[in-house]
Amino acid sequence: MQAYFFDVVTSAGVQHDFHGRRLATLDEAHELAKMITLDLECCDVLWVATDVVVRDVRGARLYSVNVRHPDQIAA
Repeated sequence: MQAYFFDVVTSAGVQHDFHGRRLATLDEAHELAKMITLDLECCDVLWVATDVVVRDVRGARLYSVNVRHPDQIAA
């Protein structure tokens, strides 16, 4: 199990994940990042130009997942 951290990055700044999650694989981390973006897409706040950035325990950026604009989400 490895620790992964999921930061929410907006044009206004970064909400750092200081606790992280212990997951078995990088694929599980990617799936969790996608779930976080889905959650942000469903709330009342418009999260335009927002990414969920996945970092490893050293702080290295592994990848990011974009939060989609409401116009890009199929009904």
